Amino acid sequence: MAKHKYDHVFSHLDELVEGDEVVVYYNHLKYVFKVKDKQIFFPAEEEEVLSLVRDDISSLVLVTCWPPGKDYERLAVFTQFESSD
Repeated sequence: MAKHKYDHVFSHLDELVEGDEVVVYYNHLKYVFKVKDKQIFFPAEEEEVLSLVRDDISSLVLVTCWPPGKDYERLAVFTQFESSD
């Protein structure tokens, strides 16, 4: 059972595959991103992994603990901006 209301909100990120859409609603606009890649890494490597896209304003990276409910590793899903409404 989740300790907090949102503990498992990203627990199915591993099911995303290249080409899947990630939709974000912000400030009454819809932003669509396409999954490009996934990577599992150790927490100590987070800075290095995320530096790959830090200056790319057209990307979105979703990061969660891996495996779900544990804090051993991280899973990052890298996406690229496609469109907005």
